[in-house]
Amino acid sequence: MTAKELKNILIEYNIQNGYAIDDDTLQETLLESPIIYKEINNENRWWTDWFYVTKINDILIGYSWASTIDNISIWDTEWKFDWDSLCEVVPNDITKIIYVKKL
Repeated sequence: MTAKELKNILIEYNIQNGYAIDDDTLQETLLESPIIYKEINNENRWWTDWFYVTKINDILIGYSWASTIDNISIWDTEWKFDWDSLCEVVPNDITKIIYVKKL
């Protein structure tokens, strides 16, 4: 699915639930949905770029978001939400190796 199609799914979800469909409210819908997966994409001086995955209407949706470092609001930085970051995702099982201190 394209980013535009996924945004339309968010709009339909908000309409079904009696929420507004402006961009700010759609972003809140993403953020207030349970985050199933997250990983850091990039870190810079003012914010950390994240990739989040949530599930809306049984569709796994991935998107980029940011959190600030220190006590600066993300809205006080140059960061802007990119609607083109919306993407449909699928689960992928992996084996993870961790290292522990040898006793």
